[in-house]
Amino acid sequence: MALFLRYLLLLSTLNIATICHAYSNAINLKENPPSCDPDFFRQAKSAYCVWEQEHRLYRFVPSRRVHDIPVFYLSGGPGIYTEQYLPQMEKLSEQLGRIILFPALHGLYGESKEKFDCIAEEKQVFEYRSKASDIDEKTHQKLKRLVFLKGCIDRLSLQKAELLKYGTVAIADSYEKLRKSLGIRKWVIMAESYGTRPAIQLANLSPNTVTSLVLDSPETPWVDEFWHLETQFKNTIMKLDELCAPRKANCPNRRQKISKRIENIFHMLTNGNSGPHYITLKSFKSANKTTPYRLNDNDVLARVFNSFRHPSSVRYLPYTLSAQSLEVFLKRLSQDMTTEEQQRNLTSFGVQHYIRCTELPYWKWGERTPDKDDSFNFEILSRFKKALFERQTAICNRFGIEPRQTMTKPVLHPSLRVLILSGGLDPVTPSDIVMKAFEVFPNVTFYRYPQLGHVVNNQAECVVEDIKQYINTPYKDEISLTTKEQPTSNCREKDLRLQFYTPVTIR
Repeated sequence: MALFLRYLLLLSTLNIATICHAYSNAINLKENPPSCDPDFFRQAKSAYCVWEQEHRLYRFVPSRRVHDIPVFYLSGGPGIYTEQYLPQMEKLSEQLGRIILFPALHGLYGESKEKFDCIAEEKQVFEYRSKASDIDEKTHQKLKRLVFLKGCIDRLSLQKAELLKYGTVAIADSYEKLRKSLGIRKWVIMAESYGTRPAIQLANLSPNTVTSLVLDSPETPWVDEFWHLETQFKNTIMKLDELCAPRKANCPNRRQKISKRIENIFHMLTNGNSGPHYITLKSFKSANKTTPYRLNDNDVLARVFNSFRHPSSVRYLPYTLSAQSLEVFLKRLSQDMTTEEQQRNLTSFGVQHYIRCTELPYWKWGERTPDKDDSFNFEILSRFKKALFERQTAICNRFGIEPRQTMTKPVLHPSLRVLILSGGLDPVTPSDIVMKAFEVFPNVTFYRYPQLGHVVNNQAECVVEDIKQYINTPYKDEISLTTKEQPTSNCREKDLRLQFYTPVTIR
């Protein structure tokens, strides 16, 4: 499900421009890099090397190394830009006391992002005007989006050979060649979200080189429940309601459920407030620049959905949704959003959708999820999922790609040690679905963090301690999922407790 998060990432809570500016002091992104070879891995003076003449591999060395076996980290996506991960990888290297190797694919880093750009087409979209006076605003906006998609996909169709290089199997093969060129005999493979799929593929290619396989919030599209977006979203909101209810939680307006607040916002958006509605966002490239962003009901749900990616957003969510007027709601919403200007890059767009079209049975988004619980307005979520499905269908049809009918369950080599990490507030890859997907495999250890969301290793330092303990523990001491036991975590209840945002009023 993390694949469709790229569609929602216009609501990212990271101020990536600020992060990258700070990190540029420690790493020169425009230096002339060497080729990826054993010398680079052992005694690199450069921050990164190049393999296959176009991809980059960043190398992070801790100030105090406690283990010689490196960690190879695969990000989510597909098609996510890599700059936002660099500070996180540097920190993770220090926390684990190991070298971190982080691949950045061509078109998704630095100056390579400018090679293929959809911005020109998008400007044409904003200049587009319908000549038919009887077309309403909603239809008009839909037509403009289709013009944009057509322009991008027509360009991408000429570059299908390029996009094939980014497929899950192809990129895993490329990573294996990279390992050999670096002369690495043993490594830990760690991945998040979509990245867990090429990680599994890579680990199976040479299982004897993998000391541990760490999968954080893994995608499981071979399980039918993975596609039940309405149920997953609703269940997560209900769990948040439970955390918000106790008096000691200090949750704003705790007596009203989150689901009811969402319905109130929808009511304000659709009744007596014809709009269009705009919120002012911080620019992706400059914290001092702002831009108006058009808001609709799907954007509201996308914002709520993305809040579960990090505790700093989850803790703010009840306050945002407790607004008693549309004006106050829009103001609160704009405080925690940035525009995703660089997400318009053509390679990013193409990789995301080409992998989805060629590898996934995305038609399952179009199915109605059976649910008998009417405590939440299920139709709101159904419309949200329908919008995702219709957009994906239009894109894949334009590519000329028929959807896959089934998704093959992956195979894990029996010698692999696998650590699964999952958040209890994850609507993208819910922990119960993840456990169902992996419980039949041998040598699997499972950590569940009830109050964390999607991708947990960057949400609490105690999670990294769990990872460190696992990858430094001999194989014989492992606890397997087949025993139905939960291993002891370094995370205490207070380490994971949600501190809901409540404004202080000075009287």
